[in-house]
Amino acid sequence: MVRRVKVKGFAAGKEYHRKIKRPHEMWATDCIYLKVIGRGYYYLITVMDDYSRYVLVWEIRTDMRADSLIDVIQQALDITSMSEVPVKHRMLLFSENGSGYVS
Repeated sequence: MVRRVKVKGFAAGKEYHRKIKRPHEMWATDCIYLKVIGRGYYYLITVMDDYSRYVLVWEIRTDMRADSLIDVIQQALDITSMSEVPVKHRMLLFSENGSGYVS
């Protein structure tokens, strides 16, 4: 028999902590572990504009090392011309702080 468990204290917030008001104010990046049948394990790395929810870049890699993540984020910077914007005026980068992001 499966019983329903009542969980308290885990309600989602009604609003984000930081309100985004324009495109390219904050990007969200994530790395998802995928198993491809008959091929092995891969990582889907994405960079998304948090305001528009548009995926700027995605790439499938065989690892999630810092170098792989930097390459994908650099692609997003290049296609949006953010590489030419002074660092103090660039967007914020949001991640879940996985090992590849904090190393």
